[in-house]
Amino acid sequence: MEAGGQNRELPRPYLVSILVNNRPGVLARVAALFSARGYNIEGLTAAHAEGPDRSRIACVTMGDVHTMERIVKQLRNLVEVIGVSHGPLEGSKLLGREMILVRVGARSLSKEILKVVRKFNARVLAEDPGRIILEATGDSSRLECFLQELEPFKVQEVARSGPVVMRGHSRRPRNTPRPKRQ
Repeated sequence: MEAGGQNRELPRPYLVSILVNNRPGVLARVAALFSARGYNIEGLTAAHAEGPDRSRIACVTMGDVHTMERIVKQLRNLVEVIGVSHGPLEGSKLLGREMILVRVGARSLSKEILKVVRKFNARVLAEDPGRIILEATGDSSRLECFLQELEPFKVQEVARSGPVVMRGHSRRPRNTPRPKRQ
Protein backbone atom coordinates (compact mmCIF):
# COMPACT_ATOMS: atom_id res chain seq x y z
CA MET A 1 0.00 0.00 0.00
CA GLU A 2 1.08 3.53 -0.72
CA ALA A 3 1.08 6.41 1.70
CA GLY A 4 -2.48 7.46 2.39
CA GLY A 5 -3.74 3.85 2.28
CA GLN A 6 -4.27 3.70 -1.49
CA ASN A 7 -3.54 0.57 -3.49
CA ARG A 8 -1.47 1.18 -6.64
CA GLU A 9 -2.92 -0.62 -9.64
CA LEU A 10 -0.45 -2.45 -11.85
CA PRO A 11 -0.31 -1.33 -15.48
CA ARG A 12 -2.39 -3.45 -17.83
CA PRO A 13 -3.41 -3.24 -21.49
CA TYR A 14 -6.24 -0.87 -22.39
CA LEU A 15 -8.18 -0.46 -25.63
CA VAL A 16 -8.72 3.13 -26.73
CA SER A 17 -11.15 3.98 -29.55
CA ILE A 18 -10.95 7.54 -30.91
CA LEU A 19 -13.47 8.93 -33.42
CA VAL A 20 -11.92 11.87 -35.28
CA ASN A 21 -12.62 14.27 -38.12
CA ASN A 22 -10.65 12.85 -41.04
CA ARG A 23 -8.06 15.56 -41.69
CA PRO A 24 -4.39 15.37 -42.72
CA GLY A 25 -2.10 14.94 -39.73
CA VAL A 26 -4.72 13.75 -37.20
CA LEU A 27 -3.09 10.36 -36.70
CA ALA A 28 0.31 12.02 -36.28
CA ARG A 29 -1.10 14.39 -33.62
CA VAL A 30 -2.70 11.48 -31.72
CA ALA A 31 0.54 9.47 -31.85
CA ALA A 32 2.54 12.55 -30.80
CA LEU A 33 0.28 13.00 -27.77
CA PHE A 34 1.15 9.47 -26.64
CA SER A 35 4.89 9.71 -27.29
CA ALA A 36 5.33 13.21 -25.82
CA ARG A 37 3.95 11.94 -22.51
CA GLY A 38 5.94 8.71 -22.51
CA TYR A 39 3.01 6.38 -23.31
CA ASN A 40 3.73 3.53 -25.70
CA ILE A 41 1.23 2.41 -28.33
CA GLU A 42 1.27 -1.40 -28.39
CA GLY A 43 -1.11 -1.77 -31.36
CA LEU A 44 -2.72 0.73 -33.75
CA THR A 45 -5.23 0.84 -36.59
CA ALA A 46 -6.91 3.74 -38.34
CA ALA A 47 -9.58 3.70 -41.04
CA HIS A 48 -12.63 5.53 -42.36
CA ALA A 49 -15.66 5.11 -40.12
CA GLU A 50 -19.20 6.38 -40.18
CA GLY A 51 -18.72 8.30 -43.41
CA PRO A 52 -15.80 9.57 -45.50
CA ASP A 53 -15.16 12.60 -43.29
CA ARG A 54 -14.61 10.58 -40.10
CA SER A 55 -12.02 8.02 -39.07
CA ARG A 56 -11.69 5.71 -36.11
CA ILE A 57 -8.29 5.25 -34.52
CA ALA A 58 -8.02 2.18 -32.30
CA CYS A 59 -5.01 1.52 -30.14
CA VAL A 60 -3.80 -0.61 -27.28
CA THR A 61 -1.65 0.99 -24.60
CA MET A 62 -0.42 0.02 -21.15
CA GLY A 63 -1.45 1.89 -18.03
CA ASP A 64 -3.49 2.04 -14.88
CA VAL A 65 -6.83 3.76 -14.32
CA HIS A 66 -5.23 7.14 -13.56
CA THR A 67 -2.97 6.99 -16.61
CA MET A 68 -5.93 6.16 -18.83
CA GLU A 69 -7.97 9.05 -17.39
CA ARG A 70 -5.11 11.44 -18.25
CA ILE A 71 -4.74 10.02 -21.78
CA VAL A 72 -8.48 10.27 -22.48
CA LYS A 73 -8.67 13.82 -21.09
CA GLN A 74 -5.75 14.90 -23.28
CA LEU A 75 -7.21 13.18 -26.36
CA ARG A 76 -10.54 14.95 -25.87
CA ASN A 77 -8.67 18.28 -25.94
CA LEU A 78 -7.49 17.67 -29.52
CA VAL A 79 -9.61 19.72 -31.93
CA GLU A 80 -10.23 16.88 -34.39
CA VAL A 81 -11.41 14.38 -31.74
CA ILE A 82 -15.17 13.77 -31.74
CA GLY A 83 -15.25 11.08 -29.07
CA VAL A 84 -13.11 8.66 -27.05
CA SER A 85 -14.04 5.29 -25.54
CA HIS A 86 -11.66 3.18 -23.49
CA GLY A 87 -11.52 0.16 -21.24
CA PRO A 88 -9.25 -2.63 -20.05
CA LEU A 89 -8.42 -5.11 -22.77
CA GLU A 90 -9.88 -7.93 -20.67
CA GLY A 91 -13.50 -7.55 -19.60
CA SER A 92 -14.09 -4.26 -21.39
CA LYS A 93 -17.36 -3.08 -22.94
CA LEU A 94 -15.20 -2.43 -25.99
CA LEU A 95 -14.97 -5.33 -28.38
CA GLY A 96 -11.55 -5.62 -29.95
CA ARG A 97 -10.34 -7.98 -32.65
CA GLU A 98 -7.16 -8.36 -34.65
CA MET A 99 -6.24 -10.28 -37.77
CA ILE A 100 -3.06 -12.25 -38.32
CA LEU A 101 -1.54 -13.74 -41.47
CA VAL A 102 1.06 -16.45 -40.93
CA ARG A 103 3.30 -18.09 -43.51
CA VAL A 104 4.48 -21.52 -42.44
CA GLY A 105 7.06 -23.65 -44.17
CA ALA A 106 5.33 -26.94 -44.88
CA ARG A 107 5.46 -29.30 -47.84
CA SER A 108 1.71 -29.79 -47.75
CA LEU A 109 -1.36 -29.11 -45.67
CA SER A 110 -0.93 -31.82 -43.03
CA LYS A 111 -3.56 -33.13 -40.64
CA GLU A 112 -1.68 -31.44 -37.80
CA ILE A 113 -1.85 -28.01 -39.46
CA LEU A 114 -5.54 -28.51 -40.29
CA LYS A 115 -6.18 -29.40 -36.66
CA VAL A 116 -4.72 -26.01 -35.58
CA VAL A 117 -6.67 -24.24 -38.35
CA ARG A 118 -9.96 -25.77 -37.17
CA LYS A 119 -9.21 -25.18 -33.48
CA PHE A 120 -8.81 -21.42 -34.09
CA ASN A 121 -11.44 -21.09 -36.85
CA ALA A 122 -8.63 -19.96 -39.13
CA ARG A 123 -8.53 -20.12 -42.92
CA VAL A 124 -6.02 -21.36 -45.44
CA LEU A 125 -5.47 -18.43 -47.84
CA ALA A 126 -2.76 -19.86 -50.09
CA GLU A 127 -0.89 -23.09 -50.51
CA ASP A 128 2.27 -23.46 -52.57
CA PRO A 129 4.89 -26.21 -52.42
CA GLY A 130 6.81 -25.55 -49.21
CA ARG A 131 4.62 -22.64 -48.02
CA ILE A 132 1.14 -22.16 -46.61
CA ILE A 133 -0.46 -18.85 -45.63
CA LEU A 134 -3.04 -18.93 -42.83
CA GLU A 135 -5.42 -16.24 -41.57
CA ALA A 136 -6.99 -15.98 -38.13
CA THR A 137 -8.95 -13.34 -36.25
CA GLY A 138 -9.62 -12.86 -32.57
CA ASP A 139 -8.42 -11.05 -29.52
CA SER A 140 -4.72 -10.59 -28.93
CA SER A 141 -4.28 -13.50 -26.51
CA ARG A 142 -6.07 -15.91 -28.86
CA LEU A 143 -3.76 -14.94 -31.71
CA GLU A 144 -0.71 -15.43 -29.48
CA CYS A 145 -1.93 -18.97 -28.76
CA PHE A 146 -2.47 -19.54 -32.50
CA LEU A 147 1.14 -18.52 -33.17
CA GLN A 148 2.46 -20.76 -30.39
CA GLU A 149 0.63 -23.77 -31.82
CA LEU A 150 2.10 -23.07 -35.27
CA GLU A 151 5.72 -22.94 -34.02
CA PRO A 152 6.41 -26.64 -34.83
CA PHE A 153 5.53 -25.91 -38.48
CA LYS A 154 8.37 -23.42 -39.10
CA VAL A 155 6.71 -19.99 -38.99
CA GLN A 156 8.47 -17.96 -41.71
CA GLU A 157 6.59 -14.68 -41.62
CA VAL A 158 3.89 -12.96 -39.57
CA ALA A 159 1.77 -9.92 -40.50
CA ARG A 160 -0.62 -8.65 -37.87
CA SER A 161 -3.20 -5.89 -37.83
CA GLY A 162 -3.68 -3.68 -34.86
CA PRO A 163 -6.94 -3.76 -32.96
CA VAL A 164 -10.28 -3.01 -34.58
CA VAL A 165 -12.54 -1.75 -31.82
CA MET A 166 -16.25 -1.13 -31.35
CA ARG A 167 -18.23 -0.39 -28.22
CA GLY A 168 -20.16 -3.47 -27.13
CA HIS A 169 -23.59 -3.58 -25.60
CA SER A 170 -25.36 -5.55 -22.93
CA ARG A 171 -27.48 -7.62 -25.31
CA ARG A 172 -26.50 -11.23 -25.93
CA PRO A 173 -24.54 -11.78 -29.19
CA ARG A 174 -26.65 -13.24 -32.00
CA ASN A 175 -24.95 -16.64 -32.00
CA THR A 176 -25.41 -17.18 -28.26
CA PRO A 177 -28.13 -19.74 -27.52
CA ARG A 178 -31.08 -18.48 -25.55
CA PRO A 179 -31.79 -20.15 -22.22
CA LYS A 180 -34.78 -22.48 -22.24
CA ARG A 181 -37.84 -21.17 -20.45
CA GLN A 182 -39.39 -23.40 -17.88
